Amino acid sequence: MNNSLEQELEYFNKIMEFIHQQLQILYRKQTEIRNEVKKEREYMWDGGKRHSIKDFDDIIELGLHDQNVTLIENKYLQNESEINKLEIQKKSPYFGRFDFLDKYTSEYNTIYLGAYSLMDSELIVDWRAPICSAYYDLDLGDGYYEVNSERTEINVTLKRQYKIIDGKFVYMYDTDSLMYDNILGEVLSKKTNNKLRVIVNSIQKEQNKAIRSSSKHNVLIYGLAGSGKTSVGLHRLAYVLYCNRGKIKSEDIVILSNNTIFNSYISNILPELGENPATYMIFYDLLISLLPKNMGVESYYDQLKAIESTPLSERVKLIKIKYSYDLIQFFIKYFSSFSFIIPEVKYKEDVIVSPKDIENKLQKMYFSNFRAKIEIIHEIIKVNVEEYFFNNKDKIMEDIVNDSLEYISIDEIEFLYKKAKFEYAQGAIERFGFLNKINQAEQLTEILKLYSKERNYNYDLQMSVEKGFARGKLLYEDSLLYLLVCILMGEIKPFANVLHVLIDESQDFNLLQMYIIKSLFPKSIFTLLADVYQAANNTTTIQSYEDFKLIFGKDMKEILLPNCYRSSSDINALAFNVLKKYDDGVDGKYSYFNREFKKPKLIITENIIKVTTKILKELNEYNLVGIVVSDEKEAAKLKKSIGNTIDIQLLTKPSDELKSKIVIIPLLLSKGLEFDAVLLINSFKNNENRSNAYQRLYLGFTRALHELFIIEEQQISSDFEDCMQYVDKVEIE
Repeated sequence: MNNSLEQELEYFNKIMEFIHQQLQILYRKQTEIRNEVKKEREYMWDGGKRHSIKDFDDIIELGLHDQNVTLIENKYLQNESEINKLEIQKKSPYFGRFDFLDKYTSEYNTIYLGAYSLMDSELIVDWRAPICSAYYDLDLGDGYYEVNSERTEINVTLKRQYKIIDGKFVYMYDTDSLMYDNILGEVLSKKTNNKLRVIVNSIQKEQNKAIRSSSKHNVLIYGLAGSGKTSVGLHRLAYVLYCNRGKIKSEDIVILSNNTIFNSYISNILPELGENPATYMIFYDLLISLLPKNMGVESYYDQLKAIESTPLSERVKLIKIKYSYDLIQFFIKYFSSFSFIIPEVKYKEDVIVSPKDIENKLQKMYFSNFRAKIEIIHEIIKVNVEEYFFNNKDKIMEDIVNDSLEYISIDEIEFLYKKAKFEYAQGAIERFGFLNKINQAEQLTEILKLYSKERNYNYDLQMSVEKGFARGKLLYEDSLLYLLVCILMGEIKPFANVLHVLIDESQDFNLLQMYIIKSLFPKSIFTLLADVYQAANNTTTIQSYEDFKLIFGKDMKEILLPNCYRSSSDINALAFNVLKKYDDGVDGKYSYFNREFKKPKLIITENIIKVTTKILKELNEYNLVGIVVSDEKEAAKLKKSIGNTIDIQLLTKPSDELKSKIVIIPLLLSKGLEFDAVLLINSFKNNENRSNAYQRLYLGFTRALHELFIIEEQQISSDFEDCMQYVDKVEIE
């Protein structure tokens, strides 16, 4: 066992030498494969094969050459992937080690952990391997790990962590030492940037539990801001891919969120963990892609802005109804028990098939959806018409002759017979469609009318829908209901190839969206990341973790991340204080890592622009600074005032991408993001009359890792007086 520093350095040098040797081999191989591809392509073109195809043999030869080129190109891509991994390992080949005694075999083992394995795990083991769970979960002493439900009893004798930067061994420490909290504090104190960090070297016990939760079950991972939900969720995807090699690929995974800013922020994680990028989807973009191309739809953020400007409007009341689980169930029941008007299909006086005959056949069948039932009815009509025409062919052909005003040939009679058979079947199917008005828009308004009537509502739920169809643009909530109708009618083809979906900020999705998502990805396992205290508002969001079970089932696993690691202790103390005003149950359930830095600063000033500019000029040490304002109007106004003196990026749309060192961003768009320092402008002032004031303050405070500046134009309301103990009130000239 390599317990001394000298022995550890010897092992490190051995690993680095091996990596360099492997890279040399791979680079040589890359050149050889590149030349091979070039040679094959030159043969295809310069040899004239593309221009002189004379017979079938030439076509076969051309196809074989194409296949050969494809195989070589795939070999090149695989080689390139291996090079990329080793180039990353060259900078930091491993981060941890643990030694243990296997109680069954009485053998001592040493495991080095890295972002990925090296030499098929003989030198370094991938952090996702089942045995590595012991490194994250166990302290020194007795414990166990499981592989395929088989438990192995062990005794952990050493846990060690390393800091290796740019291929240089910096230091090592044993995690049972007093250095542990200091080292974790150092990790958390690092400056951020516009990309989320990989956390394999600092995963905590509760985070490891969430990451390694069974990939066969839906899981809800919840916790406060800074508990690592997003990082854990993305590392969980890497773990799912590792455990399901050959079954699930990156392209089988979808990451779903409400804005592109978040997508650009997390885009590096899976590639840095050695996996191909997953598919990123914005729910609004998904919605638009599934609706008719000529249908306009209000954007998600326009809906949020409308709700914020008129929180007590009738629209808000209607949205709560339209997003309710009761209405979703009403829609489902409506289509599952839909009473079709079935026409009687006749040939002259003969009944080919009666409505009762069709109903009797339908009762013996199972239908996966509404569309399937319609298609079965169409098929019953078609089969019965064909059977009748077959059994009565002579009679029908005689009628064709008798109805003709002139002589017709046998071939013409046969043609008219087939035409009549088709037209009778098609005509009956069209009559069925006409009688039942199988139209999504009409069905939607009809259901809302019925629901209002059954629930004795004194307003018309369908009115905004009808107005939307008339003007060619639906409200966001109505577009969701329209999509629900399309899904329940079987008009939307589900994404059957998607096997795992991760939803970030799940609390900001409503139950209607969740049901739609569940229906669109019927073969998928779901990982949900949520913090109900960060809900965008009290109208369009999920307010209780129990509500998720209404859609994803009672057996959905819930994993709490109780510790907050993002912000410094002083910022967390302030954030916890306002959160406890909203829910005193926060105390005792959640805690935060003790990392002292600087107390949040409160500045009361009449000149927001001057103070903001001065503070920004003093924050050059940080990689990412966020100026968080109430809405996009304030953001644009602030950008106009200070944008000429300092390079600042304005983010006001969910499609924007985080690029600059300093950004101005509305509060709701900042969800999921973190900044080294945050300047919170008029947060107390703008929130004092809101019903969700404490949640919005909590959201704003917890965007900051190290420093928080609260800049206000007026004195703080007495409602927030107790917050003053957590801030330093300062004056800036």
